[in-house]
Amino acid sequence: MKTSGMTVLQALATAEGLGPMNSPSHSKIVRVTPGSAERTEIPVDLNKILAGKSEDVAMRPNDILFVPSSIPKKAGARALEAAVQAVTGMAIWGRLP
Repeated sequence: MKTSGMTVLQALATAEGLGPMNSPSHSKIVRVTPGSAERTEIPVDLNKILAGKSEDVAMRPNDILFVPSSIPKKAGARALEAAVQAVTGMAIWGRLP
């Protein structure tokens, strides 16, 4: 797809990719409606675009590509972190006289 502007994949590459806690299937383009303060949200499934199952989407000037955080991924990471801290604490305190 050849456009004079940026595409979703180009924006993602400029941002240096996805973070480990992102939810790419719930991404959206936030676009300000010309002549007003209203914003339009355009759903974009980055997983499908990255897999080549969906066409790359052209972005307009002033568009924002929003990739939300995944709450389950964050909760899982926090639980794992807490478990590691608990095990480390038990290992340290268990060895003290």
